[in-house]
Amino acid sequence: PYIVNFTSLSPFRNTSNSEFLARIRFYENSKVGFVYGNTQFNRFHLSEVTSLFAPNVNTSIYTATRLNFNIKVEYFFLMYTHEFKFRNFYIEGGMGMGINTVSWKTNGHAVSRFEYTPQTGFMVGNGLGYKLELSANKKITDNLIFQVGTFYNYYTIPSFNGTFNDDSGSFYLRSDGTIAPLSTAEFRDSIIDTNYASRKLDMRAGNLVLFASILFRFSL
Repeated sequence: PYIVNFTSLSPFRNTSNSEFLARIRFYENSKVGFVYGNTQFNRFHLSEVTSLFAPNVNTSIYTATRLNFNIKVEYFFLMYTHEFKFRNFYIEGGMGMGINTVSWKTNGHAVSRFEYTPQTGFMVGNGLGYKLELSANKKITDNLIFQVGTFYNYYTIPSFNGTFNDDSGSFYLRSDGTIAPLSTAEFRDSIIDTNYASRKLDMRAGNLVLFASILFRFSL
């Protein structure tokens, strides 16, 4: 048989990020605290068209699949920040480490010659995350501070688990380089049918954020 396959993945071009943080000063120029936040990656999609033609039996089969993805990251990091004065500004540099949870929602459809099949899934993965931050602070009043800076978050997920088409499953990376969301039964069938080794898909992602904010400082 002759098999023709075309796959395209649209990239996400922007993200939205929100955070809540708290810090206390435990030494003259040092602060410790935590940050809780979430990152929403812009919706993206996967399109795949597969055509099979077997001339010996005069049979042709095609399948067109489109999957829409929505990825959200929630994280909780413990932070250490060091502060020093530079002219009229206070410069803060910090680092953090903690846990992150990634939820991966999938919806779409698969169309073949005689069939239309909705595709739905929801996968979740947990892993370690890291944060680097640098900011410049300028006092407006004794309690109000104008801040401008940047931070970089890095997320890691060793694997995803959840449901796909109402069956338990995950995202799998096969030895031929293809990636597919498969239920547990489909995963077993794919190994038998194709003789390809597979493993669960891991994820490593990061985002760089530039920000400006107004801080209110108080003591207890």
